[in-house]
Amino acid sequence: MRYLRWIAPLTLLYMAITSNFELSNWVLGIILATAITFILRPAAPKPIVWRNFPLAFFGGIQFVLYLIWELLMSSIQVARIVLRRDIELKQGIFALPSGSRSETVTVLTAKAITVTPGELVVEIDKNGVMYTHSLDVEQSEKTAVSNQETRVRQLEQLFV
Repeated sequence: MRYLRWIAPLTLLYMAITSNFELSNWVLGIILATAITFILRPAAPKPIVWRNFPLAFFGGIQFVLYLIWELLMSSIQVARIVLRRDIELKQGIFALPSGSRSETVTVLTAKAITVTPGELVVEIDKNGVMYTHSLDVEQSEKTAVSNQETRVRQLEQLFV
């Protein structure tokens, strides 16, 4: 019964996408939805702890504002690099420890790094070390650890 709430919407989505309402297509849709559900195995939802909500809410707002600030500053930095006549790029990849035991926090910080102009997380190893490509490695290595600590602190407030 727990999986039925996933199988039914996936089947309906399949039917809407294919626009073929024959019996054989319904059977195929149910089979595909069941297979997807059992392969991905949706986890049981965690109960909400309401006493942590204010801390999580403000942590989320802090993270979004910090991400916007990083996007703005990185965009200006990349624009300066591109608009200079003598482009001296010191590109490279450096290792950045995630600083969190939570996979969710590690992935979200990797996404935050990737969306900022001039940096891209290339790989995350099993220990949570993010290998990050940067247009200016020397500059990025100076600020990366403190920026990562800030992101991790804010996201861990969000996922208490």
